[in-house]
Amino acid sequence: MKQTRMITKSGEDAVSPVVGVMLMLVVTIIIAAVVSGFAGGLASTTEKAPTIAMDVEIANGGTWSTSHFSALVTGVEEGIPTKDLKLVTRWSKTLSNGTPVNGGATVIPGETNTQLYYTLWPGMGMDYTWWNITAPQGHGLGVDPAAVVDYTYEPANMDEVVGSAAPDSEGLNVGSWFGKYNLIPGTTMYAEPFGSAREPSQIGGSALGVGYGVDTPFEYTYGVGDTWGTECAQFFAPDDATYPSIDQMMAILGNNWYELRAGDMVQVSLVHTPSGKVIWQKDVVVEG
Repeated sequence: MKQTRMITKSGEDAVSPVVGVMLMLVVTIIIAAVVSGFAGGLASTTEKAPTIAMDVEIANGGTWSTSHFSALVTGVEEGIPTKDLKLVTRWSKTLSNGTPVNGGATVIPGETNTQLYYTLWPGMGMDYTWWNITAPQGHGLGVDPAAVVDYTYEPANMDEVVGSAAPDSEGLNVGSWFGKYNLIPGTTMYAEPFGSAREPSQIGGSALGVGYGVDTPFEYTYGVGDTWGTECAQFFAPDDATYPSIDQMMAILGNNWYELRAGDMVQVSLVHTPSGKVIWQKDVVVEG
């Protein structure tokens, strides 16, 4: 009798699970490689945040000549263009009468934040003109040496820059505007209330009769000011309907910065916009 031998496929059935597992491993490895490559691509396109060290001072002495914001760069990994930065300030306090107040500002490169209304040599028929800058202004190292370092509160220096022509947003002290200079050791970012002011090493001069603390400490005097009959400024409240004025301290610390007193705290932050990182932050104690 012929015997029929049955051949089973048990060997093939045993191989199939192994192949399936191997395929799953291959797919997993491919997905992991794709995800890793994508993440690596993101990492490579994110700019490294620089490091910086600064000495920051905020003073409110009750007058334009005794008040300032100053940030001196003492150390930096490499020069940082201010066009890549945002300066942010925040503060809050309770007044003696129990009223809570808060203030602060965000300084963005390319956005003018200081606005004054000036005329030069009014006796010669020169019209009043808006003067706009982006504070804080840069001084010292890292600032274009061709930039005029005196403040816009000195009309005579404006005249040197623009001659008899009316200035525009790109015609005055451009090299010293925030966003136009680099931060390196020795660079100072500086701001003062309206009155009359020069570069940090020469703070002083004669008040224009309008501005901060010229009549009453810790208060602004608004109106039309005159110095020596040759320079004239109209300085009014920030909410004035016709001639709203914003000085450098208002631009840095908020329109109500004059409420700050010695011992109050202001949080100052420097944000590196390409990386989105805060590269410097400190609670600065206000000086008197």
